[in-house]
Amino acid sequence: MDWVGIVSIIGGVASVIGAYLSFRQSKEAKKAQEATEAAKEATEAARDKIFQNIQYEDFASFQKECSKFEIFLLKASKGKDLQGKSEDYVEDELEGFLTKFNVEISKTTGEERDELQRRYSTLCTKRKTVEANDRNAILGLLDDVRKLSRTVADIQMKNKLSV
Repeated sequence: MDWVGIVSIIGGVASVIGAYLSFRQSKEAKKAQEATEAAKEATEAARDKIFQNIQYEDFASFQKECSKFEIFLLKASKGKDLQGKSEDYVEDELEGFLTKFNVEISKTTGEERDELQRRYSTLCTKRKTVEANDRNAILGLLDDVRKLSRTVADIQMKNKLSV
């Protein structure tokens, strides 16, 4: 064998080894790219969850508003704290509660927003039907506010940040 043959054999072997190393590196690069994509998706999911948790954090204070309004309605159904108040006192309190509720609805999206809007519509229809001396209407409104309170609690639990 002459030198040209030996050099061509060495060149061929080096070419095969280079091709093999290149193939392995491309497989490793593909794995790294897939890992990068997975990490990116996980980061986006965590960011979305954190945003949702912040977004629904105010629901805790609204839950307290629901409880206060429930207590008001319970007292009103028994005629307590209504002495000397006008007939539309309960309606006025409902209007104030609906204003706070509307602000909370604006912070939601998707199915939660649809559910809260349904509850809002239900409460809005009761505006002109509640009077300070109508126990049955007040108790019906109280039941609706209790359902709303449970809905808000469910939304809060669903959107809790799980770490």
